[in-house]
Amino acid sequence: CMGMAPENLWGRTMWAISRNSDDYVPQDTDGFAEHALQNAFNSAYHSYFQQGDWDMFWTDHPQSTEHALLRVIGGGPLYISDPVGKTNALALLPVVLSDGRVATCDGTARVAPDSLFRDPVATDSLLKVTNTYGEATMVACFNITASKQSVQGDISSADVRNPIVDAEYVIFDVLNQKLHEGKPLSVTLAAGEVAMYQIVPKKRITALGLLSKYVPLRGIAWQERRADTLLYKLTDSGKYGFYSETQPTIRLIGGNSEQLILHFPESWPGVWSVECDAAALLEVSLAEPKDV
Repeated sequence: CMGMAPENLWGRTMWAISRNSDDYVPQDTDGFAEHALQNAFNSAYHSYFQQGDWDMFWTDHPQSTEHALLRVIGGGPLYISDPVGKTNALALLPVVLSDGRVATCDGTARVAPDSLFRDPVATDSLLKVTNTYGEATMVACFNITASKQSVQGDISSADVRNPIVDAEYVIFDVLNQKLHEGKPLSVTLAAGEVAMYQIVPKKRITALGLLSKYVPLRGIAWQERRADTLLYKLTDSGKYGFYSETQPTIRLIGGNSEQLILHFPESWPGVWSVECDAAALLEVSLAEPKDV
């Protein structure tokens, strides 16, 4: 991009955001591959200088989901250039909170180590991009191969950006709302498919966040852990998920929503969710063990 020349990088002293790629071209129906490739790999060095601006996109577009996820994992500003009357609000709901804040990552994006020396267009390999939000590592996966074939890759604790010594992690599949523990997760994406994963340290009670957002933990304003109790303040109404080793007890403090505990299908043991009011504090505690 015109803003990435050495004289720009070293001479820029008054601001911290810089364009990170060539222009977004909505008329190019296959333009996402080039846009993703440029932004991901430029960020490998550009992110050490400035937060990257990954350019605008259109919400009423065949690749709007891919572009929205790319901006979320990029962690920079998110803005759209829709023609008048052509905005698809549903494409924006997973990336904004009810108060208007943008629910993206809080760090700078990097190409995952196992993608850094592979060309995801010329070879049948995933483009994996990582970023952070709090203690979570977010991993976005894209299939942009020119062959239009399905591609495979792995998601594991090796993708964690700031690993904790001896920590165990859970991997949450954000788009399909599935939880995976421990072992590396094999991911296969068809041509044009995308995926987003949230990797967080595993505890007896682990907050997953607001399940309708691409970065679910953005739905939690703050959380406090007290022994086997987790208390967190919510930002929005909606369904909040959490992992618990045993069936927990839930208390809403200050909310008006009906208390509702849902167990996801048996293929995701340990995942629970509750419909909450945005004004509520949510308290999740491990129930006392029952005699068998």
